[in-house]
Amino acid sequence: VEKLWELGDMTNVWCNYLIKAD
Repeated sequence: VEKLWELGDMTNVWCNYLIKAD
C-alpha cells in the first residue's frame, strides 16, 4: 500500500514537471 501511495505521489510530481516544462 505504501509503495502504491508513493507511486501516485511520483506521478503527481511528474505531471507537474511536464506541465512546467511545456
